[in-house]
Amino acid sequence: MASSRLHSPSSLASNYGICGKALAVRRYWAPMLTGPVGTTYVGLNWDQIACRAIISRSPEDIIAMLRKLCGYFKRQPLSAPQSPAAATASKPDLDEMRRKLLDKAIDQYWSSNFEVTKDFRVEFVRDVAGDIREGGLKILASENPLMKNREALVAIAMSMARLDVLVADKKVDPDNPLFLQPAISGELKPLIFELWKVDEQLRELIEPVVKMERKSWDDVWNPILFKYRVCWAKANIYNVLRAAVGDGDPSSADDWFRKLVLCLAVQAEDEARKKLNMPTLLDNDRTTSGLIALCVGSIWNRVIEGHERPEVMWRQMLSDSDIGRRALSKVML
Repeated sequence: MASSRLHSPSSLASNYGICGKALAVRRYWAPMLTGPVGTTYVGLNWDQIACRAIISRSPEDIIAMLRKLCGYFKRQPLSAPQSPAAATASKPDLDEMRRKLLDKAIDQYWSSNFEVTKDFRVEFVRDVAGDIREGGLKILASENPLMKNREALVAIAMSMARLDVLVADKKVDPDNPLFLQPAISGELKPLIFELWKVDEQLRELIEPVVKMERKSWDDVWNPILFKYRVCWAKANIYNVLRAAVGDGDPSSADDWFRKLVLCLAVQAEDEARKKLNMPTLLDNDRTTSGLIALCVGSIWNRVIEGHERPEVMWRQMLSDSDIGRRALSKVML
């Protein structure tokens, strides 16, 4: 299966606690960086920022990043520009063009993609296709379909990246683009059962409703692989849908989607290795490695903020601090 390969940062507050100094950091910066509910900055929520500011060896770097954010965030989200074809098409014709693009993407990446659906029941394939289509139509009918689609794309890409580093196998797929990243090892697949036992977020992702007792590697492999295939299909479909809402050119080699999923996979590997008590790859110090991983993964924040070129804004923001520049040096895009 061709790979065009996202995971929200884990909470650090529960690991480190919030002391008085951290609360002071939180109270000082939060009012200055007002955004939508749930907005995070540099891959961190406010509790994470407070924790990181006091445990980091160089809190000045964190403050430098936050200062830059004060200027960057105060902008309106992108709305979809009209393409030449859209400018001359009536609304019913435009709606039909968009629906056809959605249906074509569902067929290409899911319904008729044998490598993705070969182990699923026909009824399951049909039901998932219906769910994806319903979600896509809601995006197209929304007030700002460009931003609504970005939110959906980022959410599913997070899940895909978390699973991507678990199913990636150098022996089976040595040309996988993931393995061009020094911080992605291909070592996690044999350890998925150990990770399953300690990673509650992984269990919730795979079994959000019905919980089953799983006693071996074989018991967890198929659910993880199957969930990854569904996430892969959805992420690619929402990426194609960007063309329907005027969000850049998803087919371009320089497009931000590939960079997004690679960065999120780097972050996902770092988090998995720490949960497995394995050596971290971004830095020998686990705390510093976590900071670098959060900076690498923070590209998703730039996407949902609505920047036309989120990867450019991501690079600019990281280049303003030592920890950010270290993060940039750890990824090959």
